[in-house]
Amino acid sequence: MAVAELALPVRLLAGGGPSSPDPRVLRAMGLPVIGQFDPAFTAIMDDVMDLARRTFLTRNQRCFPVSGLASAGIEAVLNSVIEEGDRVAISGGAWFVERTAEIARCCGARVIPFDQLGPETKLLVAPSVDPASATVVDVQALARRCRADSVRLLVDATLGLAACPLRVDDWGIDA
Repeated sequence: MAVAELALPVRLLAGGGPSSPDPRVLRAMGLPVIGQFDPAFTAIMDDVMDLARRTFLTRNQRCFPVSGLASAGIEAVLNSVIEEGDRVAISGGAWFVERTAEIARCCGARVIPFDQLGPETKLLVAPSVDPASATVVDVQALARRCRADSVRLLVDATLGLAACPLRVDDWGIDA
């Protein structure tokens, strides 16, 4: 059985994901594959991390990309900071809260309602823009509240990055 050449229609994808890649990205995807320990790969990752730091307005040297959907990034952070029984609050619409709560529980968290956020809470997870309603969240106010109670703040900036203010260092956002 012969395999036909793949011919896909050209479509403009403008949602939260997937979205249409820039032609430069498509060209780069056609380049030869290199290993993750290749010095050329390390140089590319250094550039990507520098661009991410500039985009997120942070000097944090641990700012690095996670390959996958936004939930993969959330899962990576939660697995890194949550210990069994930690109290985690989640802000946002029902879909975001349910999806994030499932990940947090798998990491051992005790998920609490947002209105129970307080000093005994380890982490608040919030979107910068709520996916269900496209409502812009006042992340700066959430960050102030978290700092007042010594609660860490994780922001999912998938829908609002570069469209809504997000001053990671200035506002005290942890991830």
